[in-house]
Amino acid sequence: MAHSDIGSAGTMVGDDTTVLPDYPFRRPSAIEMPAEVHAAREQAPIVRVRLTVTGLPVFLVTRYDLMRRVLADPRFSRAAGTAPDAPSYGEDRPPPGTLFTTDGPAHTRLRRLIGSKFTGARVKALAPRIEEIVESLLDDMERTGAPADLNEALAFPLPVTVICELLGVPFADRDEFRQWSDMMNSLDPERREEAQRSQLALVGYLAGLIERKRAEGDEGGDDLITALIAAHDEQGRLDLHELMMLTLAMLVGGYLTTTSMVTAAVLTLLRHPAELRRLQEDPDLIDSYIEELLRINPLGDAGPIGIATEDVELEGVLIPAGSGVVTAFASANHDESVFPDARRFDPDRPTNPHLAFGHGSHHCPGAALARMELRVAITALFRRFPDLRLAVPVEQLRHRPGQVLLSLEEMPVAWG
Repeated sequence: MAHSDIGSAGTMVGDDTTVLPDYPFRRPSAIEMPAEVHAAREQAPIVRVRLTVTGLPVFLVTRYDLMRRVLADPRFSRAAGTAPDAPSYGEDRPPPGTLFTTDGPAHTRLRRLIGSKFTGARVKALAPRIEEIVESLLDDMERTGAPADLNEALAFPLPVTVICELLGVPFADRDEFRQWSDMMNSLDPERREEAQRSQLALVGYLAGLIERKRAEGDEGGDDLITALIAAHDEQGRLDLHELMMLTLAMLVGGYLTTTSMVTAAVLTLLRHPAELRRLQEDPDLIDSYIEELLRINPLGDAGPIGIATEDVELEGVLIPAGSGVVTAFASANHDESVFPDARRFDPDRPTNPHLAFGHGSHHCPGAALARMELRVAITALFRRFPDLRLAVPVEQLRHRPGQVLLSLEEMPVAWG
């Protein structure tokens, strides 16, 4: 597409004479990034776009170095994004008081409450249990036989089992909260009421679970929800709303992202057989492969929105107070100035400072856990099924439409 199709950042937000492109951009296929992402980055470090569902204009940051600056700048607020008139991807604004919609000291306080569960040492200690879960899932996959949907066989049950055990959520309830959270991940305006019902249902479920754990007292165990209940009841370190929102964020965020990444990573490796063979011959290369798989496969094209709390000038562009600024990780991780030949899958990159898990105070607290799950899943999958292959042409793969996070509808694989 021509660069002129991308909105000019120099045009003021209130100027209705400019027709802005819709964002998130549409993907041409399950394996291609939108051409508009690259065109926007090549045209300017900041461009203007229109959010598809709400029609609101925002500034889109496309360049790696500038995105790091924005993510670390306290003048771009996540908390301000909960206001009724703030730019948003959907008709409903995100709720206040969550890990994703707080700034400064409040955000730091909430992160500290969950931080002990996601330290490097704690995640390392989880490795044997994660390996046990993966092997059991692969046993089932082998027993059922090919073809298998990798989503259902591995990508979903692995992270959902891990996060259920960490939080203390009964695994038997996984199908219910999967349905609720999938609907909450939708940007489809025609399903808004269904999404609202799903959120209410999930919040109601968690409220009941918290009350049951509260009634169990010291018998509840050392899971994260029990720890958060103690922080609320005994220590006064968070209120009831924060308790609910932290639990919700950990449950939904703890598996949706990893589910998407497992299928994306496996698909990338299947599409690069020479690199896959090299990894199978030398499994010690797995860490560099993981980082490149995280870089080249964005979790979503709809980056987080920060709201300017004052007039800010970036790269000669005035960002008026109250404006939304979108940080597009997909664009940053394909910035040629940081990642030469960025569209090529290259596990041998000498450095790989990707932004897959964000940057600054909102860097994903579960990054170490996600890396561990990917490492174990990929290593075990291709050891158990060395001749794994797609069971359908890649052109038949489809992302679920209208989702915040990229997720394949299904990923049929075969072996033998």
